[in-house]
Parts: sequence; C-alpha cells; structure tokens
Amino acid sequence: MPTDSANGRLTLWRRVRAYAVPPSMIATATTRRRAGDWAGACAAARVDVDLDPRTVSR
Repeated sequence: MPTDSANGRLTLWRRVRAYAVPPSMIATATTRRRAGDWAGACAAARVDVDLDPRTVSR
C-alpha cells in the first residue's frame, strides 16, 4: 500500500512530466548552440533574451 509520501512523489512527477521540456526541443537547442547559433538556440528553447552578447564584454 503506497504511503502519503509515495503518493506525493507520484503527483509531483505527473506535474513535472506535464510541463517538462520535450526532448526534441532540447536536441534542437543543443544543435544550434553547438553550431554557434546562440540566438537560434534560445529561440529553439523558447527563451526570450533581451541581451545582445556582442555588446557584453568581460
């Protein structure tokens, strides 16, 4: 018989899976990032960035 703690974990993982990032999105963003397409990687990951990396210096 599952405990309350086990039921809580199952509920948590159902929510995580419902809102998790699809593997295809991760693969596309990774491919674009590895190709040096920083903006394309952000777009593939649906991340809206208000920053121009060329204007930022270390």
